[in-house]
Amino acid sequence: MILSEKDFLNNIEVWSVFYFKVLEVSIKIPHYFVVINKDILTSPVLVLPVATSKIEKRKKYYELQSNFLDKWSLIFVKPEETNQILEKESVFDCNQIMIKTIQELYEKYIDKELDYVWVLPENLVLKLREWVKLAKEIDNWIKDLV
Repeated sequence: MILSEKDFLNNIEVWSVFYFKVLEVSIKIPHYFVVINKDILTSPVLVLPVATSKIEKRKKYYELQSNFLDKWSLIFVKPEETNQILEKESVFDCNQIMIKTIQELYEKYIDKELDYVWVLPENLVLKLREWVKLAKEIDNWIKDLV
């Protein structure tokens, strides 16, 4: 059964995890995105850090960008820290987040391009929020939403 837009919105909560493809991350491979907004209902957009299991690739990116980016913005997580939501050891890069409206997510849901997965543990989401707020590459208006 497909949810109405209102029901979809009512099911989104802080810590919700969605699984979908987005051009800015990968054309072919879906990724896990986590909602970290402090208030979903009043936010104009959702702030979504993305997880990748390509840890070595992300580390190399930071080595090449060492003059610009801080490695501390990488949060490494093991599957057991995510209640097995993430099947592999993964990394969140808090300097690179996705911004999506609820409408955009709902359209992906209607087109069956998005799965709602579960919610992450609170301690991990709090860490993501803290590190996004510290990230140099994130605009202040976005930081205010988390």
